[in-house]
Amino acid sequence: MLKHFEINNLELYIGILFDKGDRPATIANDKSAGFYSSSKEGFKLLIKRLKKSGNKVSVSSLDTKNLIVEGRLKNLELNFCVGALYGNDITTKLFRKGFPITDLLLLKYDDMWLSQLCCIEERAILLKYGKNCTTIIKEIMAKDSKARGFYNNLIEREGDEKSLNAIIDYFLKAYKNLFTDNFIPVGKTIEIHLADVVQILAAAES
Repeated sequence: MLKHFEINNLELYIGILFDKGDRPATIANDKSAGFYSSSKEGFKLLIKRLKKSGNKVSVSSLDTKNLIVEGRLKNLELNFCVGALYGNDITTKLFRKGFPITDLLLLKYDDMWLSQLCCIEERAILLKYGKNCTTIIKEIMAKDSKARGFYNNLIEREGDEKSLNAIIDYFLKAYKNLFTDNFIPVGKTIEIHLADVVQILAAAES
């Protein structure tokens, strides 16, 4: 599969976002709270498994303090980086730019897992019908300045509930006929699904 899609680099991380005091996690705080030892044991197990792979795996960099290992899977011609990331390092890796991990708490779309599920649902609908709520919303905003205004306000207000409700209400009043039942995942209401999609789109532009 990786070869088929010409994927040459793979990064896998365990993310430790916050410490017990809801502050950005750090290795120092993890050690003082007694959690670092279990993370390190897991890392040691990973290294042990890599070594057992013999000449199939070559390790080029091993950081036992920060729990990061880099290397190459020779049979797949795949470079890899596996390890743990703490606090603000997570956003740097995930979004390729640095900003405080605490900013995620301000956003309605901070639950990345639910966002990913929504994207999977949207992709399935797109493959089946040739369009989905995401494409419909983007088409609306490309031609409707009022809709774009609601959207820009949502971004400026960091996804607050009032501005989110305003744009969803507008879509349902002006364009409800476009959002037919086949574009809404089973078990979700149209309001909730549109809100999920809008917040994910806003996350990409904010």
